[in-house]
Amino acid sequence: VEKLVTDYFGMDPSKEISPDHAVAQGAAIQAAVLDDSIESSGLTSADDEGDSASGIALIDALSQSIGVKVQPGDRFDPIVERDMNLPATERTEGYSVRDEDQTTVEIQVYQGESEVADENEFLGRAVMEDIPKRRPGQQSLAIEFTVNNDGTLEIRGEDLMSDTEIVAEIESALQSSGEDSELPPSA
Repeated sequence: VEKLVTDYFGMDPSKEISPDHAVAQGAAIQAAVLDDSIESSGLTSADDEGDSASGIALIDALSQSIGVKVQPGDRFDPIVERDMNLPATERTEGYSVRDEDQTTVEIQVYQGESEVADENEFLGRAVMEDIPKRRPGQQSLAIEFTVNNDGTLEIRGEDLMSDTEIVAEIESALQSSGEDSELPPSA
């Protein structure tokens, strides 16, 4: 691992702190921030003897892109890109129906980096029902994703022609089990 780091960054890795200690300390800080026990801007360290570690900011970032499966070709269209700071909200418009008589749209949600949707991890699906019929290819659907610090993914699907909207949630999008799950619309 050290050789890999040295080759990648062009310098030897720092050995000032034990990797186990660094991971444990980072996990403890993250847990405290998520539990609202401390503010991320006011972190302290045992070495600081209670002095505030001013200037430290703990920023979560999305480790993999989250997006939808689109046709033709079962392509993966990322909506929230990898490395985006959390919490994050992104909206993409320009989706359309495949068939002329189509009155429902299934939003299949995946996370990963492959351009082929099925090569990514399936997170869940949400169904938008009772949308008016329209021509295939007519760009009139929008999808918005909000990823919170706790890993909750909120999906909002909107038909721009009729203002029909659904909202659904995946509780732990950042730690999915990979099992297929149907997402009921929220009230």
